Amino acid sequence: MAKMRKIWASLALLSVCIISGCNNSNAASSTTESTVQSAAITDEIDDTEQRIIPLSVALVEIFGELGIEMAGVPDSQYELHPAADGIPTVGLSMNPDIEKILELDPTDVVALTTLRSMIEAELGAGGIEPLYVNLENIDEFRTTVKTVGEHFDKVDEAAELLADFNGKIDAVIEDVKQHDPASVLILFGFPGNYMVATDLSFVGQLCDLLGAENVAGDQGMVYLMMNLEELMVRDPDVIFRLSHGIPDIVHEMFETEFSTNPLWAEFSAVQNGHVYDLDDSIYGVSATLNTPNALRDLADLIYQQ
Repeated sequence: MAKMRKIWASLALLSVCIISGCNNSNAASSTTESTVQSAAITDEIDDTEQRIIPLSVALVEIFGELGIEMAGVPDSQYELHPAADGIPTVGLSMNPDIEKILELDPTDVVALTTLRSMIEAELGAGGIEPLYVNLENIDEFRTTVKTVGEHFDKVDEAAELLADFNGKIDAVIEDVKQHDPASVLILFGFPGNYMVATDLSFVGQLCDLLGAENVAGDQGMVYLMMNLEELMVRDPDVIFRLSHGIPDIVHEMFETEFSTNPLWAEFSAVQNGHVYDLDDSIYGVSATLNTPNALRDLADLIYQQ
């Protein structure tokens, strides 16, 4: 889109220069040649200008910290990185506004692999081919930061960001080594129901890093349905409740479930007051730059530090 405008502009300028050259002296011809060369240099600079749209809050954080300018950002109920202030929004991460994206004429659109099935067809229909990256766990987060740094010429900045990130993660892990492992149950709620999150879930991975035993294990699935009586037999030390979508409604659902179902009263975690509702803006389904802080807070809850 932008390139086509530049081609027409260059052809128009070249035509003017040729006409002028036919009617003027050698000095005028020299001036024309200089003008054409200047236009070519300007056109080359314009072609290298990056107009980047990251389609997730976590990606906006990464781009902001790396100092990568953004042409557009997603709409979100959560606060975005300060670098996003004043930048046009292009709809929700899982439902981007294709017209708004095209209006911004991006050179690059970056999206999450976890949302690919939801947005790929619509973006493709608009002629948009995003760079898909993965933030599903800490290892993928590290890979993505490195990839973004390489792709957008911010290698040193990415290395510095990862060094700080890794240092904070390692410090939390070192601090909890002195504790005996605790057992945890992670409930993943959504309007109308809930499932049990395994070690393969993001919060499950964090608990595993902290040496905690997830009573659900991994079982080759991220989320699964489990019999409440079976969970009661495993009797976790701590119960985490995590909402997905409309947190107020999910929280109320959990409160009703725990207060009306007598089986929950048999859990040691309930009896000891070790049931915690996790903030979905921090404990989502993917790693972010705030993951070290999330890991620290989770450690405090598990080991009561």
